[in-house]
Amino acid sequence: MSKSQSAPVCVHRPVFVEAEHRVGIDEVVERSGLAYPGRAVPDKFADIMRNTGVDTRTFIRSAKEVYTDGTAPAHWASTVALLAGLGARAADAALRASGIEPQEIDALIVTSVTGYAMPGMDVDLIRELRLRPDVRRIPVAQIGCAGGLYGLIRASEQIAARPGSKVLVVASEAFSSTTQPHTRRADALIYKALGGDGAAAAVVTPADQAPDGPHVLLDGVGALDYLIPDTTAYYRLTADDEGRLGFASTPAAPGAIHLARPALESWLGESSPGFLVAHHGGPAILENTAEVFGADQRQLRHSWASLQNHGNMGSVSFLDILQRTLGETGPDAMYGPGTAVTIGPGVTVCAARLTRPA
Repeated sequence: MSKSQSAPVCVHRPVFVEAEHRVGIDEVVERSGLAYPGRAVPDKFADIMRNTGVDTRTFIRSAKEVYTDGTAPAHWASTVALLAGLGARAADAALRASGIEPQEIDALIVTSVTGYAMPGMDVDLIRELRLRPDVRRIPVAQIGCAGGLYGLIRASEQIAARPGSKVLVVASEAFSSTTQPHTRRADALIYKALGGDGAAAAVVTPADQAPDGPHVLLDGVGALDYLIPDTTAYYRLTADDEGRLGFASTPAAPGAIHLARPALESWLGESSPGFLVAHHGGPAILENTAEVFGADQRQLRHSWASLQNHGNMGSVSFLDILQRTLGETGPDAMYGPGTAVTIGPGVTVCAARLTRPA
């Protein structure tokens, strides 16, 4: 596992934007009941849904549409258009906050596992943001929840390969588009309770272009990209009889990070993980992550808060957690060395060293 041989890059504080329709857990449970003959989720499953830690989330479409119609193939194009619009809002705000003009961006990295179109969302973003037509593009479509950090790592590699480059990373997800309204599997009900939509964006520049405002230095060249052997089936995409896509997982999936523990310990070496910026996924994943890294509740408070307020937004969640971390000041703020970690299908684990200047 390679160690860093280049300077870290500067990740400006990400910008997160919500989707249009706010939906609470009570409405999610109620509308999920439409899949049952009695039009109510059985009590034992309703309790599981309410214990996911998600109080509310936002959707790109109304809850009635999500839990009645779902997202059939006929809706894919409109879904990508909505996601592109949401991503453009986040990206425009991130560019404005950084003081960098769209024409200065040299590379665009777009991560989303919930939009299905060709050409992809990156083409829409170039047009909407008025980026240069020769901007380098890296569309990331199948990394899922690991995508936020994965995108930042790829951005650092762009800067290492072409010094001086400025990179825009955009994540835009509609977890709601993977709702299969008539599915009653236990894991599908959990995903209905967990999922949320949103977008986030971050500008990544060489470290010598760090702003006066909130930012973090990231060692992407020395990062860990680890595919856990023999875990391909842990997370997978399914389709119902009408072509609606959905997520499925095995009972072993939430604990998969324990299988990566030797690789993570080898990568960390004698270094302390410091503060932790961890994608949540769900309560069980977050608890297992805490166990592997020896983290306490305080270290993961921003992960828990993001889960509670917005649910699992796939690749977007990590950037939301990072912006929460960088937005905190005062005696409780986390400075100095830290570690970022995300987990996604594959099972893929990404980890990188961070430094937040005081």
